[in-house]
Amino acid sequence: MINLAHGQPRLARRAIHYFEKRPDDPNYAGAWAALSAAYRSEGGFLSIPSCRTRLSSLAKTAIKLNPRLSHAHQFLGGAYNTLGATMRLLRR
Repeated sequence: MINLAHGQPRLARRAIHYFEKRPDDPNYAGAWAALSAAYRSEGGFLSIPSCRTRLSSLAKTAIKLNPRLSHAHQFLGGAYNTLGATMRLLRR
């Protein structure tokens, strides 16, 4: 297992590489959430907007597959926050 908490961009890129090879079951929400976490780490380290956009998409997929998966909600909230969407969502 790759520990993304160590704060090394190299580890985030490595995690993305492995998580992109997700299990044969495309309905495994945990794999989608883990991939979104890896993009969150890489996007945070390198401040890459496309990583945050990808993170949002992946987290939404994980939530669609398993609405009770708390990590996916956490990652989606973080993506909205960094993309500046939080205030727009709250105004709805």
